[in-house]
Amino acid sequence: MKKALGIFFIALCALLNMRAQEQVVDSSLVGKTIFNVLPSDVSVHQSQAIMNSFSSQLASNTARNVVVYRVRIFNDNKQTARGESEAVVTNFKNTFPDVTVYRSYQIPFFRVTAGDFRTKSEALKLAEELKEKYPGCLVIKESAQFPLFNRTKKHETDMELKRK
Repeated sequence: MKKALGIFFIALCALLNMRAQEQVVDSSLVGKTIFNVLPSDVSVHQSQAIMNSFSSQLASNTARNVVVYRVRIFNDNKQTARGESEAVVTNFKNTFPDVTVYRSYQIPFFRVTAGDFRTKSEALKLAEELKEKYPGCLVIKESAQFPLFNRTKKHETDMELKRK
């Protein structure tokens, strides 16, 4: 009994330790360095080699892929699908100029997706707006190049969405 209780306690500690190591990204800091966030009365004295190293690290990380959520608004393989997908892209850009739209071809389908969202809840919010105009829209998970977020726009986290 003591042995089983000991094993349970060790497993519980390991599980709690793994949960504590999850990374949470504050999206309001996207595109900023520590030097942009410091108050004006704080000055940092450091070697230029450190800044060069930091810049080269950022440059080398841009080739990494991240998981994003997008809303698929068109998916078809008819003979007229190419022209229809181009029309959907043009129409969507005119209606939602702030949302990025992508047109792709994966044999035999032409697809149009919209948005670059870090969370599924953000993508679902856009999908709800689009349901009336694009009744077959759905949220999909894709891999994309980083960074692709607008650095001037404030991004909401899941916690901010829950508070509203």
